Amino acid sequence: MVNIVHKDINLNKQDINKVVNLFLKAIVDEVSKGERIDLRGFGTFYLQKKKGRSVFSPITQKNIDVPPRFNVVFKSSKMNQSTGD
Repeated sequence: MVNIVHKDINLNKQDINKVVNLFLKAIVDEVSKGERIDLRGFGTFYLQKKKGRSVFSPITQKNIDVPPRFNVVFKSSKMNQSTGD
């Protein structure tokens, strides 16, 4: 990503790398707080709660309770989704 931005903008790669890393860190920090991040024309990052469930372990031959958890979800904007044509 740094190389792509470097071709279009007259900044050195170290500065671009810092900006990209800070941008990604800001997204991770806000999503981890439960905030929804909307990047217009690109997509949305958000947390989705998964319910706890019971699964069977073939190794131990016992049921294991999996606790509820959160997953980070990315939904692409309609502008980015291909129409399949």
